[in-house]
Amino acid sequence: MDDNYKGYSGKLLKPEIEHLDSHLNENTYLRTQDIVLYVTKNFKVEYSLSGMKDLLHRLDYAYKKPKLVPRKPDAKAQEEFIESYKELKNTKRANDPVYFMDGSLRWPGLSRPFYAIF
Repeated sequence: MDDNYKGYSGKLLKPEIEHLDSHLNENTYLRTQDIVLYVTKNFKVEYSLSGMKDLLHRLDYAYKKPKLVPRKPDAKAQEEFIESYKELKNTKRANDPVYFMDGSLRWPGLSRPFYAIF
């Protein structure tokens, strides 16, 4: 018994899928809708959001929240700070206070990780 069934090949051709995969490896998208717009604009093929999510899943992409990683310290900047701090300590009066402030203070939203498609 012969089964001549052929599965659905999808809306995009293999070279288009390879191009999309390469593009997604080089660009991070926050919303699936933006990828749908990219595909529509570049390949003239329309996907629904759920269809694009299925395609992304087949291409092993996932929607995830990255971890925050502290910046690597700048050794030269740290050494300059130590030298200027020593100079300040040696030149200030005995009762003069020294205040420290974290130089990384930013708007709270800027330091939070966000979800993206990787």
